[in-house]
Amino acid sequence: MLFLQGSEVIFKVSLSLLGSHKPLILQHDSLESIVDFIKTTLPNLGLVQMEKTINQVCEMDLSNQLQAYEVEYHVLQDELCDTPAHLNQSQRTAQLERTNQSLRQQNLDLLEELQVSQARVCRLEGQVEGLAQSEALLRERVFDLEEERNGLRSAVTHLHTLLTALGIHTHTTHGDFNLDPHTHSAADTDGQRDGQGVDAPTREGPRLGQGTAMSSPLLPHPLALPEH
Repeated sequence: MLFLQGSEVIFKVSLSLLGSHKPLILQHDSLESIVDFIKTTLPNLGLVQMEKTINQVCEMDLSNQLQAYEVEYHVLQDELCDTPAHLNQSQRTAQLERTNQSLRQQNLDLLEELQVSQARVCRLEGQVEGLAQSEALLRERVFDLEEERNGLRSAVTHLHTLLTALGIHTHTTHGDFNLDPHTHSAADTDGQRDGQGVDAPTREGPRLGQGTAMSSPLLPHPLALPEH
């Protein structure tokens, strides 16, 4: 951590150790006993305490705290300069404590606003991620539908080609093929020219499944379409 973060990590580790052992340190009455505690007892950390200390050091951000302390220090210096000379030491101390308390409250309010903003940013990032996933799914669905449409168009074109090869004239309406009702066989056309007696179904033209269409030289077998 020293190579990674520089000499600042030493200060972070010191603050973390002093904070975690604050109750034990406050039990001592003299500076000598505190120094002896720091030399002998403090280095003997267990695995759990060491992991806790490392986590605190990694999460610790001194830049914001030092900046807040710097602002507080300058404000206190200005208060000292503006303090009337007739105030005694206790009055000055009380005034500085009130100022210090006000600054700490402002710092806490700013930290609370920062936490709320960070929570909002995290929530918005989650929504953006969900929308991105939905967009990806919709793009895949659109691609599949386009592939399906192209396949259907190819199938329709193939069926049209087969019907044309069999002599069945078709016309398309929005992609649907219909048999042309005005298609007549060559035998029916010749019979109508000669004025021969032709019954009503024959004059209307050949229909699929009737004898006239079956015997037409243009349609050897109209129902013999491919199974697929």
